[in-house]
Amino acid sequence: MVKLCSEISNPINRDRIDVEKPAYLSVACLRHFLPIAFTYIRRSEDIDRSGGGPYSPTSRDNAQHFRDWLLDRLAQTSEPGALEALFELLEEPNLSSQQDWLLHLIDQRMAQDAEGNPWKATDVVEFAQEYETDPKCAMDLFKIAVRRFDEIKDLVECHDHSARDEMPKDADEEALQSWLCRKLNELSRGRYKAVWSPKVDMKKEPDLRLDRIDIGSVVIEVKWADTCSLVDLENALQDQLVGRYMRAPTSRHGLLVLGYKGKDHWKSADGDIDFMALLTHLKARATSLLGSRPELYGLNVIGISFAKPKLP
Repeated sequence: MVKLCSEISNPINRDRIDVEKPAYLSVACLRHFLPIAFTYIRRSEDIDRSGGGPYSPTSRDNAQHFRDWLLDRLAQTSEPGALEALFELLEEPNLSSQQDWLLHLIDQRMAQDAEGNPWKATDVVEFAQEYETDPKCAMDLFKIAVRRFDEIKDLVECHDHSARDEMPKDADEEALQSWLCRKLNELSRGRYKAVWSPKVDMKKEPDLRLDRIDIGSVVIEVKWADTCSLVDLENALQDQLVGRYMRAPTSRHGLLVLGYKGKDHWKSADGDIDFMALLTHLKARATSLLGSRPELYGLNVIGISFAKPKLP
């Protein structure tokens, strides 16, 4: 391994083996090769050059330089999946000594992804017409998901011909999930695909998922607020959505969506609260989780009232 990395790192061999070509060092290749490199080119055996003095690189210098360069290569590549690969490497025992550096590279990569790619001329025209463009990164997809639920909320609560009546009064959670999935796909504009996972054993999958190839997913937990206590809903947010469904590197954005039929109140430590106060409480909890969990990129709570408006 030392000899191989030394040969690849040697500038003379760079002309023969082009390490800049994605086919040679793709994200998938780097993901599998990095743990091997750190296993066989151990940091404990590195040559320490910090003392200065004359420097004539040996094969060992070349190998350890190439090993460290691989991480930078992964962090800087524009190929999809790099961020997810960096998160997966955090779990590799052979890279435990690189935890701080990996977290630094992840922070850099997240900032880079948040900026997104430069807009094309077609993006500008599309934005002028629709006030949005195709998502370029997972955060873009998350923002579009929030916007779509706001559209659905408006269709139910404010539209002259309300979609409220499409939901039977005795509808269960699966009926609500199915209806939301259908609405999300109707409003997708080709920017994502909404996927419904009904009756999954042991709740291994989220209720809904918005997918975009090469970007990732937004995971969505759906509940009828009326049939749940405040503690149930807190658990749905923290344990189910965050603790279970948002653990995958490709699913770091999540939404808790609550349907409301008209329940009067929920019991809290501060007394009885109505639906609006319930949403405020859960949104504050989501903000707290987002601030304390660096692996989470986006988290929000959305409420949709199917209750008949009260006459003045």
